[in-house]
Amino acid sequence: MADCFLDTNIVIRCFRDDPNVTSRLLDSLQSGWSFFYSAVTLAEIYAGCKPREETAVRDFFFALTFLPIDEATGIRAGKILQTYSKHTGVELADALIAAACLEHNLQLWTLNRKHFPSPGLVFF
Repeated sequence: MADCFLDTNIVIRCFRDDPNVTSRLLDSLQSGWSFFYSAVTLAEIYAGCKPREETAVRDFFFALTFLPIDEATGIRAGKILQTYSKHTGVELADALIAAACLEHNLQLWTLNRKHFPSPGLVFF
């Protein structure tokens, strides 16, 4: 068993019925994996969500575990931005996600690994 944070692009792929992503997520859930999300992912999903999709979005996130962004995560995200934003263009949302994964020992499932240059980050 392991714990994994879902990046927004993975959630979007699930809603677009990408069979590779959806089947891997379901298989992992059945194998005992726990999947996490934060307010960052919620904000990004709801920014593109149509009113008729909101029930499906709520149901999807109900099956996952919400991970609040705490003080330690905020500090770590700031340090990630300080180190990488000028050279790689890392933005606040991705820095917060990377910091949450590092602070809580979570793997990150993303399709954009280059958005997450943080050393020590483990990818799903």
